Amino acid sequence: MTTCLLPGPVAGVFFYIDLIVDIFSRKIVGWEVHDCGPRAQSDPGGDRT
Repeated sequence: MTTCLLPGPVAGVFFYIDLIVDIFSRKIVGWEVHDCGPRAQSDPGGDRT
């Protein structure tokens, strides 16, 4: 799983996007957007898409 920053609508505001990438095809197979940091999220499985 990879976590990246997305710029928000206001300067200095960011969203966090979690991407699940297939290691063989290198395609995105799942994603989720959060307004708080990756340590605040407690979903280790990442079942949602």
